Amino acid sequence: MSNQTTPMDPDLPYDEPPNAQPKLHDDLRHDSADAREAAAEAHAHVDMDRLKRDLESLRKDFASLSGTLREVAYARGEEGAAMVRDYADQARGQAENYIAEAERTVARNPLVSVAAAFGIGYLIGRIMDRD
Repeated sequence: MSNQTTPMDPDLPYDEPPNAQPKLHDDLRHDSADAREAAAEAHAHVDMDRLKRDLESLRKDFASLSGTLREVAYARGEEGAAMVRDYADQARGQAENYIAEAERTVARNPLVSVAAAFGIGYLIGRIMDRD
């Protein structure tokens, strides 16, 4: 029979001395720490890639939003310009109606119109002459 004693841990080979177990324990602890560090590094790398993708997606979303806002502003500007043109056309139409009415009134009452024009001119002259 051999002089070797059986190690305390049944998983250890029989040819190693019993004091090899603490060294194996330290090696396992270092390997475990290395594995945790590698896993953390890999996880950080995955997180960084995900963050890069998210930032790129946000950049594209902001570019799209900017384009949409530009289109809305242009459409609103066009709508506003159309409204201004409509109001100007209405005002022009009303002014033409007032001018036509004034011409008809002058044609029907020329003497009153001349007297009214003279009176208005006289008043404006007196107001301007005060300075």
